[in-house]
Amino acid sequence: MNVAEALRTGYERTASRTGLALVGVAFLVQVASAAALQSQPPEALALIREQYPELAPDPGGPLSLPLSAAGATALSLAATVATAAVFVVAFRALSDDGVPSPGTVTRNVGRATLHGFVGYLLLLALVGVGLALFVVPGVFALVTFAFFVGFVALEDEGVVGAYRRSWALTSGRRLGVALLLGALLLVVVLFTVVAGLPLSLVFEVSETLAYLGNVAVSALTFVYAAAVLAVGFEQLRNGDERDDEFADIDDELLP
Repeated sequence: MNVAEALRTGYERTASRTGLALVGVAFLVQVASAAALQSQPPEALALIREQYPELAPDPGGPLSLPLSAAGATALSLAATVATAAVFVVAFRALSDDGVPSPGTVTRNVGRATLHGFVGYLLLLALVGVGLALFVVPGVFALVTFAFFVGFVALEDEGVVGAYRRSWALTSGRRLGVALLLGALLLVVVLFTVVAGLPLSLVFEVSETLAYLGNVAVSALTFVYAAAVLAVGFEQLRNGDERDDEFADIDDELLP
């Protein structure tokens, strides 16, 4: 895999008109998600605060709404499903040179969202268990199944079929995929840290503006990650196609 090219092309597609439109949509979805979390009444978070005080969010916040626990939970669930849908749509729109064809982006989007959502829950569980056990199995699971979303988004595969094909696609190339994911993580972390410096100054003026700025940064990195994965998926698929072209040729005749 060409990691540098994937990162660069991912940036170019994110900065395109399509990419920026997706950033806007992701921003709205993440604002809804943050509002749902901040709108949970204190009693709804009591158990989390008792068991895991460091993970429990503070009650209220600049985006909180006057919702009941059920209403906030419903909004959170809707935002979570919408996040999966946006990622599927982003992967489609930012594939094939980042020029989406009419009808392709929203084709069977409900089915693809469902399989993408279930697939990511499964991947999260596999990676979590693997990291908790010996670390390496978790990293292996992430690298092996990272591109299942490509088959879900572009080829309407189900979860099992997408996992199976992602295993085959990354076979023999897992080191390159690991380097790509590591580089992507590094870029996202660095950008988040750098962008957070001026936002800390904004926080002194307006907590709401600073929070919205953080959400905007998160939306931007979300779409960038989708773009980089789409480019990486293309690289792996193109490599498979080149391998198939020479599959029936005698090795002695190859250069």
